[in-house]
Amino acid sequence: MPTSHGHSASAVSTFGSRAAPGEHAGAQSQVRVAMTPSGNGSELQIHHAKLLRDAAPARHAGGWRSAIDQREALLAGEESRHGA
Repeated sequence: MPTSHGHSASAVSTFGSRAAPGEHAGAQSQVRVAMTPSGNGSELQIHHAKLLRDAAPARHAGGWRSAIDQREALLAGEESRHGA
């Protein structure tokens, strides 16, 4: 997240699966999220690594895009309600 001095910030989290034995049992992936100032806003970068299945990167990219789209819609609604 941008700091008060306009610098970028990032966070890294490791996630493990608690799925029943099978496709995702014991799987772990790592997510790095970074935000940097860009114009009047921020640039968001998400790097999701250590995905074990061939189809996982595309599936997770779709999930991240959906989450970002939902967040943008929520923020747009907040701005219109507050006259921003």
